Amino acid sequence: MNKFKEWLVDKYQNIKAKADAFNLWLAYKLSGCLCTMAMFYGIAFLVTIPLRWQTPEGMLGWSTWFVQAFFQGVALPVLGLVGKLSGDKLEKLVLETHDVAMESHDELHSKLDAIIEKLEVTHE
Repeated sequence: MNKFKEWLVDKYQNIKAKADAFNLWLAYKLSGCLCTMAMFYGIAFLVTIPLRWQTPEGMLGWSTWFVQAFFQGVALPVLGLVGKLSGDKLEKLVLETHDVAMESHDELHSKLDAIIEKLEVTHE
């Protein structure tokens, strides 16, 4: 019974790992697709099509349509794109900071080596 339980737990963990990998892959693909200006224009076009046949009446109708159509549908791709661009800028900043830190590290390391050489020469 114990071996069966171990086998079952192992199978569950294997399936869960594969599902997690698939979910991550799908999330990257969808975020790449949904966070584009092409998606923004496509959704903006799709939400304005019904206005030809049925237009909201009054201020409440228009404000409700605007909130539902634009803030819930059209704005989401733009927010995703802004997040993606912000992440790209942050990644660039981190890489630049890393490069500067590594240059400084190399410079300090060479100065330290020079000091150690001078100390070894004076002690001999």
